[in-house]
Amino acid sequence: MYLTKKKAFQMLPWENMPSLREQEVYRMPSVASILVTLQRRSALEEAVKLAGTFPLIDPLDAFYLLNPSGDCSNTQTTFEDWLRFQNMQVCLTPV
Repeated sequence: MYLTKKKAFQMLPWENMPSLREQEVYRMPSVASILVTLQRRSALEEAVKLAGTFPLIDPLDAFYLLNPSGDCSNTQTTFEDWLRFQNMQVCLTPV
């Protein structure tokens, strides 16, 4: 149960009313804050569903193969600079 109340009623202990003691009660400042909370919850649930479908890969614990044929020197330079900026190790020769 979500409660949005006028300022005059906020100080009352609504959670201790006999009819609400067995309920989960959340005090929210406005209806808009309830909508935002529900949207975030929905997005999180969707992300959890997708995470179950796709493997989670840590980009800092992965290897990147950059320009294996050696024919994209400009692209290689751009990505080398970016990888170094991200504090990732750049190896110019195959391991």
